[in-house]
Amino acid sequence: METDDETYKPDLVVFSEHYYALSDTLGICKFTTAETYALFREDLAAGLSALWGREVSGEELLTAGERIVNLERLYNVRPGLSRADD
Repeated sequence: METDDETYKPDLVVFSEHYYALSDTLGICKFTTAETYALFREDLAAGLSALWGREVSGEELLTAGERIVNLERLYNVRPGLSRADD
């Protein structure tokens, strides 16, 4: 069955971008996160909660990923890159 419905494509792109940034920051292989989803954000949150000794949610981790992406974009603005370069 073929479908051309791209209704949720922008949401998936944003989610993947944030999840990639998070996995890069944590030093986790992308193939276990956003490529195959073998590790969900809740798995990462449980591991970090145990490591840090305080509760961390999967949603907090995605927010951290979003912030990382925003900082990367800010760094790219300095040399003159813009949305046109995305």
